Amino acid sequence: MQLYLELLRSSFLGLSCPEHQAYQELKWVGFTFIKVPTILYTIHIMLNGENATGESEDLLTAVQRLAQLTILLDQVDSRINCNCLEYLLNELCNKTSLISERDAQEIITKRVKESNVLSNIQKNDAQGSHPGNPNLILRAQPTVTSILKTLSNKNQSNISE
Repeated sequence: MQLYLELLRSSFLGLSCPEHQAYQELKWVGFTFIKVPTILYTIHIMLNGENATGESEDLLTAVQRLAQLTILLDQVDSRINCNCLEYLLNELCNKTSLISERDAQEIITKRVKESNVLSNIQKNDAQGSHPGNPNLILRAQPTVTSILKTLSNKNQSNISE
């Protein structure tokens, strides 16, 4: 549980760093919302065996503790302009199934109640403000993955010739 929590907390600390240039922010967004769920899933498999399926109680506890770090999450949400914990939970539910939809919704609901900045962000979204970087990155992920596979296959065929 502590390993999960430190990985999550560290990635959110990286997102909150104001010294980043725009391209560095995108790297942290990609890492947090694409790579971290994959890393968490790999850790879960390594700890529980190849046939491990279903939800992880340790990960759920770690996410619940992360949700208690209101100041950090508010800083990240304000900087990135979205509910970052919600994006992470969606990835953990939909791509890895390590957290149930019900548990994720409970955490998100509690987070929205405790946050000082999410109400302002949601108002801006309702007014048609630009979507946050996680939304753009996650929407582009399948396209980028497809392009990288195509390039990888072309390189392998050129090497074998």
